[in-house]
Amino acid sequence: MRGQAGFSLFELLLVIVILSIVGAGFSKFFVESTNTYAWMSQQADLSPAVRLAVGRSLREISMIKDTSSVYAMTDRSLAFRNTAGDSIAFSWNGTAGGSLMFTKNESAFTLATNVDSLGFSYLNSLGGTAATAAQMRRVVMSLRLARGTHKVMNGSSVYVRNS
Repeated sequence: MRGQAGFSLFELLLVIVILSIVGAGFSKFFVESTNTYAWMSQQADLSPAVRLAVGRSLREISMIKDTSSVYAMTDRSLAFRNTAGDSIAFSWNGTAGGSLMFTKNESAFTLATNVDSLGFSYLNSLGGTAATAAQMRRVVMSLRLARGTHKVMNGSSVYVRNS
């Protein structure tokens, strides 16, 4: 059977090795594509949530009646009366994965879940730290949400009405 056409064992092994190398390259590309998709999905979930929570918070904070209407201000919470006389509070318990709570007239709502950090800073008219509510002229808020190893942060500031 010497005259029959066919492939030798060496040729078959060579083709198997080449296909294995090409397959390994494609599998790496596939894994990277899958990881990118997972990252983008997390981004798509967390980004709007953090923007919505910060935006809503700052809109409410901009409605502080005056600095004498602020009755609690810490690095993780803020409570005040707005121009309509409503009691408003924002708080986070400090536990990673907890919720940013918005309370209006004793009714609590969740503004964001998966909170990794929340920070309020209170600035005076010179840009330094305000020691009391009476000195406060601007509120700076930063919020970070996390799901797994993926984290998204947003922050902004708003000026407070003077008394």
